[in-house]
Amino acid sequence: MRINQTGHEVEETARLFLAVDLPPGLRETLSDLQKTLRPLVTQARWVKPEGMHLTLKFLGQVSAETTHLLIEALQPAVARHCRQTIHARRLGGAPGLKRPRVLWVECEFDESLLALIEDIERVGEELGFDREKRSFRAHMTLAR
Repeated sequence: MRINQTGHEVEETARLFLAVDLPPGLRETLSDLQKTLRPLVTQARWVKPEGMHLTLKFLGQVSAETTHLLIEALQPAVARHCRQTIHARRLGGAPGLKRPRVLWVECEFDESLLALIEDIERVGEELGFDREKRSFRAHMTLAR
């Protein structure tokens, strides 16, 4: 908790998402791809290699208390599904690859990742988060 200028307590929140960290080899490959693409897409803001990840669920602004509960509730699921196989497959861009504003690499993954996502959705629902309505599309953002 913190106190605002009027003396009232304010609950602190953070913008929260759940993600899989990338193995160093894949991170290096994506970094090399960025170096190749950089001269071709000059208006983009490039994601730093150390910040690359595979987002599983975006949760938005979440209180510190709820974040703690979420971490605690997800530990068994993460332990159960701690090994996933993820392969980078192809480059994607929006609105298209001719003049992209966003660049990403689409991924292929195994059933373990889908099971983890389902556990995340179930735990999130129990804590009051809405279930994702769109189907999961695995990708790693290179530039925005």
